[in-house]
Amino acid sequence: MGKDGNLLEKSHDFMDGLFDQLPLPSLVIGPTGILELINRQFEILSGFLRPEVEEHLKWSELAHPDDRDSFMELFLSLSAGKESVATRFRTRIKTKSGFKNVYVRVQTLMTKQNQSKILVQLQELNEDGLLRDYELPDTDYRWRSLLIEGMDSVAVLDLNGNILFVSKTLSGASVDRYLGKNVYSVLNSSEGAKFRSLLRQVIDTQSPISWQLWSDFSGVKRHYFMRVSPVTRLGEIYSIIVLISDTTELKESDADQLKRIELQKHRQKLEALGTLAAGVAHEINNPLTGILNYAEIVRDQIGTNEHLRKNLDIIIRESERISVIVRNLLGFVHKEERIRIECKTGEILFSSVQLLLPFMIKDGISIEGLQELGLDSEIPGVEAEPNKLKQVFLNLLTNSRDSLNDKYPDSHPNKKIRIYQSVVKRGEARYVKVSVEDTGAGIKKENRSKIFDPFFTTKATSSGIGLGLSISYDIIRDFAGEIDFETTEGEFARFDIILPVPEKNS
Repeated sequence: MGKDGNLLEKSHDFMDGLFDQLPLPSLVIGPTGILELINRQFEILSGFLRPEVEEHLKWSELAHPDDRDSFMELFLSLSAGKESVATRFRTRIKTKSGFKNVYVRVQTLMTKQNQSKILVQLQELNEDGLLRDYELPDTDYRWRSLLIEGMDSVAVLDLNGNILFVSKTLSGASVDRYLGKNVYSVLNSSEGAKFRSLLRQVIDTQSPISWQLWSDFSGVKRHYFMRVSPVTRLGEIYSIIVLISDTTELKESDADQLKRIELQKHRQKLEALGTLAAGVAHEINNPLTGILNYAEIVRDQIGTNEHLRKNLDIIIRESERISVIVRNLLGFVHKEERIRIECKTGEILFSSVQLLLPFMIKDGISIEGLQELGLDSEIPGVEAEPNKLKQVFLNLLTNSRDSLNDKYPDSHPNKKIRIYQSVVKRGEARYVKVSVEDTGAGIKKENRSKIFDPFFTTKATSSGIGLGLSISYDIIRDFAGEIDFETTEGEFARFDIILPVPEKNS
């Protein structure tokens, strides 16, 4: 270990202490095909001892002659890859008592030098081709009872952040989803930066550190307690153990639980309201079409009566405005399949504003940048679900409206919302950045770390339940995007939605 203790920036071999006790027969293949590491269960399965195998045998020497060519092809493809890849298959491996049928899980692990090591875990198959139950010693049963059947999830990482072992997933998904991946590819960028900082502290102090966070790395946003601990031998750190507990229910206060119950009722009401709104919109649309048609016919028949023509133009213009509102309402309440398409953020933001425009006008709020949205032809499309993206924009616009009304209960020249979009580059990748900015009350410093938490709200109970930004965060994250904000208390707040541009448009 270096004097500075910063092992994250260096290359390290896999630890052998904890790896040796993994419940499944396991081995690590180096970039040249040499078996670098095997564990005790592999010794039991194969009959080969570690001194006979490690740094001596090539993986191909364990393959059945009939399978050797396909093994070679697989090894070359895995070694050539620049990203972590997983695969599973059935085969036969050489043991001291002959060839045995096994089920194989293979996962590449990338080192800091972008060299591929290959993690292989085996399970023996019986005569019927089913997984054989291992007759483990009592100590191994205790290991399995603690890690696999316990309440919490336990992950073992090497010092590069590669996940060597996962006891189980808290979401119920297969452990293969995480095995062999790098922990920083599982966490988002901000979570990864925080975890990297914690890992440095663990290595520097050689002491465990705890971390609490709201995260959706398991697929659903939950609250987790993590304890990150070093595994040492003779003062040297070999690996990292992460204990993960789902503490969502414990984190929720009684008020939060009541809010969650109210949320379920609220969702049922919204579904009923959506059905009602769709029916009303259809009923409005039919007579509105007749009004528009007859108004245009009359306008063509009035000849040179300019006064009547102006009145009819007003009727047609306002009827068309109602028609746009009805179409937007129908589009928003219509339940679509979860199909992502290429869409224009400017068009979706424009239609979102149109839905809220009557309320904005009533409150004396002006919208800046609305007309420019349709002129931004150079803004590329993004892949998203239009209705979900509209839901995000409606949440941000509603929050801006509420903030402005809190700061300016009456009309005021500074009562403004500004909307705009641009293209930003990060390396070779391009992103569309959509901004919603208001001159309202801003966000207090003590609230800024909590605004994306479920059920957090500064509004009255009758005005909100604290899920708008939390849901918006999940939606944008699902589109591989980011949502960020900048604010000064008492002056302004700006929320930025950043979405990746598909490669075909870059």
